[in-house]
Amino acid sequence: MKAKHLKIGIIYFFAWYGSCCCTIAQIRVIDNKGTLQQVDPTVDALENNESNTRVELSSNSDGSSRLAGTEFVIGDNGRVGIGTSTPSTRLDVRTGNLRLGAYSNNRDDTASTSVLNILYTNAEGVVLSAPVAVVSVAATAIKTAEFAPSSSFNVNTLGSSAKNFFGTEISNDGAVSNTNASTITINEAGIYNIDFNCYFSSFGNRSAPMATLVVNGSNTRVRAATGYIRNGSGHNRSSWNFHYTRRFDVGDSIRIFTEREAGSNTTNIDTNFTTFVITKLGL
Repeated sequence: MKAKHLKIGIIYFFAWYGSCCCTIAQIRVIDNKGTLQQVDPTVDALENNESNTRVELSSNSDGSSRLAGTEFVIGDNGRVGIGTSTPSTRLDVRTGNLRLGAYSNNRDDTASTSVLNILYTNAEGVVLSAPVAVVSVAATAIKTAEFAPSSSFNVNTLGSSAKNFFGTEISNDGAVSNTNASTITINEAGIYNIDFNCYFSSFGNRSAPMATLVVNGSNTRVRAATGYIRNGSGHNRSSWNFHYTRRFDVGDSIRIFTEREAGSNTTNIDTNFTTFVITKLGL
């Protein structure tokens, strides 16, 4: 039987001097033909950095210095840093991505419903992944409409009745429509905001008109009142203002009823300073 040629290579002995790992001796082993085997003679220096209380890999496999961003350190506090020499957590990875394992991410941002895998830790601190259904909701454009009365009228009337506050359409994005001068109809279901302002003048003492927002024929909890209008020394003007937000359905109707609470004196609105703005905020 022929003897086989054994390729053993070189055996190194190392010693620590302070914080540096150095080669102090080596044994060269050759095969039975007297040929020194070619091996990688370079050494990765695992440095004991006492002043910074860590062990770190200070050179590359070819003996060259490691560049910034390629650091690998293990602190005495148990923190491991990759790409940083000062890890702030148990595992601190910088300047790159971290792959924890292969798992399927089936999310499709073009679909109404998709699946997204998220990572979480259990009670033992093990990192796990789990699928979570993600529902995409299309953005809803804000739509607004503004109306004003087409002519002045008396709001201080006996008995509650709808008034023609919506005779003139100033602007409209289509979510609502003015069925007639006294009625707004909802065309698109959603959450709406209403802003109403009415400015008027009284022609007698102690007028006190009030306004109520009515939806589908029923009073809401929105009401504006003036108290007595003196009609003396120039004190003959007042105004109503209210702000209201609620959900409306298609076909809902909105009207504003007015009536008098005190004197029967005529109180006419000023069409230049009366406006009703309704804005669709969302679904």
